[in-house]
Amino acid sequence: MKKLLTVSLVLALAPTLALAGDKEAIEAYQEAAKHWKDPDPSQAIAFGEKALEQAESKKIRVNVMFLLGSLHQAKTGDFEKALGYYDQIIRANIGVSDNTLKSLKAQSFLGKGTILYSERDDVDNALAAYQAAHRTYPSAQSADTLAQLCFRIGRDQERGRAARMKQLEYSEKLSREALHHDGEDRNKIKNEARTAKYQLQLAICLKALEKDDEAQALWGELKQDALDDNALYQLAVWQAINGEEAGVVAATLRKCIDPAVRPKARARNQLRKFIR
Repeated sequence: MKKLLTVSLVLALAPTLALAGDKEAIEAYQEAAKHWKDPDPSQAIAFGEKALEQAESKKIRVNVMFLLGSLHQAKTGDFEKALGYYDQIIRANIGVSDNTLKSLKAQSFLGKGTILYSERDDVDNALAAYQAAHRTYPSAQSADTLAQLCFRIGRDQERGRAARMKQLEYSEKLSREALHHDGEDRNKIKNEARTAKYQLQLAICLKALEKDDEAQALWGELKQDALDDNALYQLAVWQAINGEEAGVVAATLRKCIDPAVRPKARARNQLRKFIR
């Protein structure tokens, strides 16, 4: 459920944010970004820490802290350090109005929420973090991430029906928001796979709310051949709630955690939690 702000996007922002004294910090940051895909993250971490020591302007510092938080979350598995960087960003940007800082603050809330949910099994605080992300800087990503968690809460049979329906209705609302924001984004960058995934999530919510006709109509409308590996989990859920044979659903779920699809063991383990 987590999609971190891409290093390339943060990197693209960095040169425009600099004060005169930030030149060395930006150079170190760029080196850290170059090492993002290294199997061993030590070089990326070292350059990131160097950039943080040298950074003077707030925007550069926040960019670097977000990179370091992302590295520890996705690469080293040191979730305490990742949370530390995310919390620093959140605290340093209370009441911020600048859109770049608001976006990075929202991304930090999303990263924090994912750690709380997938590593701490703390559903309530994860939900609060995702809600804070969406309030801070509403986007297709924040709406979709929150919608997915609300859907899972809404399917929790240990909760009362009224509480579950409330979460499912909220999930539907958020799924529609994700598509709205995605429509705005597509005016800039077209991404059919992402749009189809958001449509599928909405169809799932509609089906769970027993709005069968609308759910099936949306399923027929979306570009099914555009669904990629990032939508495999949603596809398995769709198959399951539509009564597909268990073997078909299981095959889709196995593909979700296939090392060819998700090379990192940590990513596969996080997804196993959602599947359970």
